[in-house]
Amino acid sequence: MVDVHAHLDYPLFEEDLDEVIKRAKEAGVKAIIQNGINPKTNRKTLELAERYDIIKPALGLYPIDA
Repeated sequence: MVDVHAHLDYPLFEEDLDEVIKRAKEAGVKAIIQNGINPKTNRKTLELAERYDIIKPALGLYPIDA
């Protein structure tokens, strides 16, 4: 199973991201596509992908941020 669209960089996940990742793995998730939407979230997305092997980065920009 693959989660094809996640925003784990949201503040909601700051306190328990390790637990969120653990639960995803226990549920059979093999990959999580973490989406960046601007320069700040793209950097955070790359940091998360380095920290967690399950996270695969997808970087992007809204036209207003280009």
